[in-house]
Amino acid sequence: MAVNCVVNFEKMKILTPYTVLIYGNSAQFGSNSDFELEYSGADLIKKKGYLPDIVIPLLKEDLNEILDYGPFENKKLRKNFNNINSITYSINDDIAYRYDDYINTFG
Repeated sequence: MAVNCVVNFEKMKILTPYTVLIYGNSAQFGSNSDFELEYSGADLIKKKGYLPDIVIPLLKEDLNEILDYGPFENKKLRKNFNNINSITYSINDDIAYRYDDYINTFG
């Protein structure tokens, strides 16, 4: 049986032209946990809070598509970040899937 992990994005802080902090929370397993992520495009580092480790590689790929890589263009970065509210993943048998991929594969 799959468990969904909803990654909610709240705010972003630009640290350098190559690095941003992303704040939000994740809801999974009946709980909700705040997180802080450091994102450069090449790396996604969980700084604080809880987010399942198995979800991190998929989240990094999705952020690469949405936010691109540094050096970031401030206006474009903020616009793209503001266009995402949340991303949902499904975890089944210690494998993470994007929610839509999971539904298409397992129904």
